[in-house]
Amino acid sequence: MSNDIFSLGDPTYDAVYAEEAAKIDAAERIAGALERSGMSRAELARALGVSRAEITRRLKGEHNIGVATLAATLHVLGESLELNPAAGSNVTRPRETDWRLPRTSRHRAAARSSVWARESEAQNV
Repeated sequence: MSNDIFSLGDPTYDAVYAEEAAKIDAAERIAGALERSGMSRAELARALGVSRAEITRRLKGEHNIGVATLAATLHVLGESLELNPAAGSNVTRPRETDWRLPRTSRHRAAARSSVWARESEAQNV
């Protein structure tokens, strides 16, 4: 019996999975850069002109931050963001970047949760 609730190749699941995985990957990239920089969350918040709560949201991977925000955050931490789509990527497989980390159960759980939320919203309309 598989641990996955959605079958592989389901276009809706694949799209949501790609989005959720990217948010988690971004959070993990920020967390790693923060650790390497030696800065505290409070120092990072001050440097970016945002609240500590905003930094916490970025680190949780539940917050959808844009590429510019991610790049600015990494810049303050002394790193840069470079996106490189994988050759041969297609609609059914999420694009990969050079900063992508291995897909984990955390990625799958986030995608399932997001799919369920979207389905609930559609039913309540």
